[in-house]
Amino acid sequence: MVVFFAESYTKPKEVPVTGNMKIILEYDKSSFEEKDRALLLALNEYIQVVKVGLEAMTAEHPKSRRTIAGLVAEFCIDILDIEAMWDMKLGDIGNTVAQAVHNIGKLGASLFTLHASASDPALAAAVKVSKKYNMTALVVTVPTDLDDNQCRTRFLPRGVAYGGNLVEALVLNYAENAYGLGIRSFVCSAQEARIIRRLYPNATIVTPAIRPLWSVASDEQQRVTTPTQAAEAGADYIVVGHPILRPPRRMKPIEAAKRIREELDAVS
Repeated sequence: MVVFFAESYTKPKEVPVTGNMKIILEYDKSSFEEKDRALLLALNEYIQVVKVGLEAMTAEHPKSRRTIAGLVAEFCIDILDIEAMWDMKLGDIGNTVAQAVHNIGKLGASLFTLHASASDPALAAAVKVSKKYNMTALVVTVPTDLDDNQCRTRFLPRGVAYGGNLVEALVLNYAENAYGLGIRSFVCSAQEARIIRRLYPNATIVTPAIRPLWSVASDEQQRVTTPTQAAEAGADYIVVGHPILRPPRRMKPIEAAKRIREELDAVS
């Protein structure tokens, strides 16, 4: 039996978050080694949730044969005493979604994602099962790697024109439908967060595609915003991956996380 989390790991001291915004660290890798565990320990005072995604869910540790996602979630819950988010973006039929949410709940996750475009029975099933485990069901409205042009090629029938901002219209439609089925938590870019916050003041809003001004490298994300813009738009959580885990040269991850935390606290 392989022991991954030795007794030498000590739970980090709790550092109070001075602002209201919480940071979700995006961990989506195919490995989870000692250096990764050490990094999460070092970042623990600045992050409140660790998100595992499809890459980590489909990768196995070579010795334990357990998924990387499961190992990361276990480490975060048991060692760091922070929440784990299961970013699977469920979108199957209702019964399948219900069983998947049940399994996610048994893993100890506090939050999970599903597509807002899923069927009404699937969304309702996710809400029902998540309550049994006191989990937060987050619907992904329009993924942040889609811009308005891509939405038009996917969601408008050929020859049909739409003069407004289609991304905003889709987010609004998805949010209204999901809210009517019991969903109270949404994933959207900061550009649309204002709309949801205005419609549903008590909703929980998670904003991905965060890029601080000093994080200038371009990537596949389309609708990016800064931590300040997300906070001003009314987000409760921001999801940060590359700016912390792959910061600009001469900046270490701990410094990047600290700067983002300070930027958020300055807005609050």
